[in-house]
Amino acid sequence: MNKLLPCAVVILWIPFLLVCGGCAFGNREVMLSPVVADNLPPGAAVRTEVIKVPESEDARGLSPDFIGYVRNGFGIHTADVVASKPVRKWVQDILRENLRAAGYNAVEANGGGDGLVIASTIVKLDCDMYMSYKAAVNLSVSLKQNRQVIFSKSYEGTASAPAFFATPAEYLAVLTTAMRNCVNVMMPELLEQLNKAKSTAVKPAVPEAVPPSTNKSDPF
Repeated sequence: MNKLLPCAVVILWIPFLLVCGGCAFGNREVMLSPVVADNLPPGAAVRTEVIKVPESEDARGLSPDFIGYVRNGFGIHTADVVASKPVRKWVQDILRENLRAAGYNAVEANGGGDGLVIASTIVKLDCDMYMSYKAAVNLSVSLKQNRQVIFSKSYEGTASAPAFFATPAEYLAVLTTAMRNCVNVMMPELLEQLNKAKSTAVKPAVPEAVPPSTNKSDPF
């Protein structure tokens, strides 16, 4: 009886591996939507300051729309998960939407420039899968004021979940959770630094009032 058990396990696993192998071919495409932090401060009146948010730099060395790996039952990489738009655009949208949710006038910008600019770099962003999903996000964010970096820090977020059918929706759910875990830490700190930058901004000098002269000249 004990000798038959390993054989039975192998026989039961063969259909599973074949199914997983069959469903592992063909790229998956997902529609990425902005992820807003859970713990943003309540937005009061809309702030008048314009915050410029350029597209994120993608330092991953991968295809601009790559976000994950599809593997078969043997762990072999057979296909990719791709986004419907470049990942750097997704990160830009996330930063802009979070700032808007906090009441700021956040706008897209090319290269930043003067004023307040929030720049970002994608160090890592992907979702791997073998028996379970494992997603990881690593973003480096900097706050610039008049082209000078006044705050810079890297933030990470991870997530995992059981793998069932390797569908785009499953990849998206895990990657979204990892991104939310990242922005939940990033946004409160970034907003705090943004408020400090506003409060310490150098105000334009006001000319000193010249006191009236008290000297009286003798009449001729």
